[in-house]
Amino acid sequence: MTRSSAILCLAATALLAGCKVSGLSGQCTADTECAAGSKCDTTQSPALCVIPQGACFPACASGFSCVSGACVAATCTPPCTANQVCDPVTVVCKDVTVASVAVTSPAAQAFLGLNV
Repeated sequence: MTRSSAILCLAATALLAGCKVSGLSGQCTADTECAAGSKCDTTQSPALCVIPQGACFPACASGFSCVSGACVAATCTPPCTANQVCDPVTVVCKDVTVASVAVTSPAAQAFLGLNV
């Protein structure tokens, strides 16, 4: 080994010894340590915050949904019919399969009178 290659090898070893892996940004141990829209990938070593394929980053604003990696308005266009409901995840009108009725008046154990 020549003197210049020995110096080069010594310098490379000193540089590698000075690198710290633990201080890298983006390291995590749980999803809560990652920015909204990203997840902690614990299959990596060290575990890192990653953006899942098809996800929106940064997370969509209020009133928007993430569809195939893009933020879109969370309202169906055209509007759904009376027999459909807008699915906020896919932003597609879906047929209603189970009816639901919410009675708001009169209150429980109350009555309106003889005529409504």
